[in-house]
Amino acid sequence: MSRYDRQPILDFVRHLSTAIATATLYSSEHRQVTRLCEQARQALPLSRTGDEGVSLLFVEDELIAQRHSLGRGMYIDRLARQLRRHGIAHIKLLPGLETEEILDLVSQLVNARRDAVIRAGEHLRLGRVELRYTHKEDGERQPGDEIDESNFRIEDLQEASGLEGIEEVDAEELARFAEICEAVKTRRQLHAIGISEIVARFVSAFTNEAGSFLALAPLRELDEYTFTHSINVCTLNIAQAMALGIEGQLLHDIGVAAMLHDMGKLFIPDEIITKESDLTPEEWEIMRRHPADGARYLLNTPGIPRLAVVVAYEHHMRYDNQGYPSPRHGWRQNIASQISTVSDVFDALRTERSYRGSMQIHKISQMILQMAGSQLHPQLAHNFLRVLERVTSSS
Repeated sequence: MSRYDRQPILDFVRHLSTAIATATLYSSEHRQVTRLCEQARQALPLSRTGDEGVSLLFVEDELIAQRHSLGRGMYIDRLARQLRRHGIAHIKLLPGLETEEILDLVSQLVNARRDAVIRAGEHLRLGRVELRYTHKEDGERQPGDEIDESNFRIEDLQEASGLEGIEEVDAEELARFAEICEAVKTRRQLHAIGISEIVARFVSAFTNEAGSFLALAPLRELDEYTFTHSINVCTLNIAQAMALGIEGQLLHDIGVAAMLHDMGKLFIPDEIITKESDLTPEEWEIMRRHPADGARYLLNTPGIPRLAVVVAYEHHMRYDNQGYPSPRHGWRQNIASQISTVSDVFDALRTERSYRGSMQIHKISQMILQMAGSQLHPQLAHNFLRVLERVTSSS
């Protein structure tokens, strides 16, 4: 199989995998999911396959397409896991495949119980593969036959800057970060390379679209706080740091630190995180532990910049050191921590929560000015407002 033949299939897998992850985070009715399903359909040149179509076979986490191995990869692994939950290991895509058939598959995979039977479509056939072993006289086993059984919204930024394709970048990175968070919550190993790749794409977005502030695209007015907050703080940090002339590895590390600043919250019970009423003193004490818990976790994670450990520990200290954890006398916070505090405050105020609506930009700007010198570093607060003014004036 040539690279030309491989790439459309890999693109299909990428779009389908991202559509499933996006539907899991939002819903299968989200317009982003529909768009990704359409891109998945368009990726495959089914009209050139005659009546045979394209056959995808997942063996463990390896993808076999048209009898050729395409190996493994992040999107292949993710899709294989989703299919395996429902016992699916074989997908047959036939000419005439419609976007609605892919969308229906996504909806079923996301909403159906683990043991539920997933319906196939007219042009999208599903099957499972069983390896049946027969014993030879020498005891060696041979596989049997294969069995096949059948705010700032993104659109506002796009309109203002003329940029396209932002949503897919956002959705892919959000889905990837969601998986990273889930790994941490279940005490599995955090892989630093996944975070690094996300930040690199945001930095690249700024670099390639100078002045457009593309990376502010994830800001939303919806209550999607658990995952998008870290994405937002990352992009806001990059915007602030670049405005200060920071570049290279330090810029990248500031972005990574922002992505991971709230890792400690993943160790807090969900009922405390999502509680709408005031926290009890005991619950508040648990909440106040998350900076130290996050820093401790990151400190023991290979490949994580030490700056990320510092930011996780310091991001609630406040400029006047009246926050938490309470620092010892003479403690000097890292500038990356104070940049993250500004981003953290802005996104918390801008995002709609279950107990209050989102605040308007002009109101948040006034509050940031009031916090300058106490909760926020005064120079960094003013730098952020200049960045914000450029974004709002261009949109």
